[in-house]
Amino acid sequence: VIATGRPLELQGLIPPGWHVYTTLPLKEEDIMTIFTQEAEAAGMQGSQAHEDAAKRLILLTTKPELRAVTTTPLVACSIYPDLTAEIGSKTLGDVLYSVLSRRQAWYQQDGKEADICDFLKTFPHPLHREKILGQLAISLYQSPSKSLTETQLLSLIESQVPDSPDKIKISHQALVYYQLAFLQKTTDTQYGFVSTPLLECAVG
Repeated sequence: VIATGRPLELQGLIPPGWHVYTTLPLKEEDIMTIFTQEAEAAGMQGSQAHEDAAKRLILLTTKPELRAVTTTPLVACSIYPDLTAEIGSKTLGDVLYSVLSRRQAWYQQDGKEADICDFLKTFPHPLHREKILGQLAISLYQSPSKSLTETQLLSLIESQVPDSPDKIKISHQALVYYQLAFLQKTTDTQYGFVSTPLLECAVG
C-alpha cells in the first residue's frame, strides 16, 4: 500500500513502521537545469541558454528570501521571468505578486478564452478576479488541511458573483479559471493552492 499527499494532510494518518519519503528541496544545480530548460523554451540554444540560466541563478542567490522559497520546480519556473536586472529593487512579495498576476493570464496563452468568456465579461479587470482569488486563498489558508472541496470552492465563488440569469454558468466558469491557474487536487475530493508561498501572497 502506498499513500501520497502533502505532509500536512498525512499528519496522524501514517501507521507506525511505515516508511515516509519526501521530495528534497532543489539544489542550485537543479535550479540551473530548470532555468536552462526555460531559456531553451524561450528560443535560446546551447551556450546562450546556459549563460542566461547562469545569470538568473546568480541574481536568485542575491535574494536570500526568494532563494529560500525556491524549493520546487513550479516555483523555479514561475520566478524565472522576474530574474532580471530589476530584481534588486523588488521584495519577495513583489516577485510572488508578479507570478500571481502572470498566472491570471493563463487563458490567453492556452487559447481558452472562449471557455470562460462569460466569467471574463463579468470580471474583465485582473483586480476584479484578484479579489475572488483573495477570498479563496483566505478560506484555503484557514482550513486545517489547507484544502477545500469543489463544492466549497464553488460556494465561495458564487457568493462573489452578482445575481443574474447566468450566475450559475459564470460561477462554474470561474471555478475552472481558478482551478487551472492556482489550484491542484490534493486528494480525490480536495483542492489546495499550487504553492504555499503563492498562497500566503494571495492571502495578503
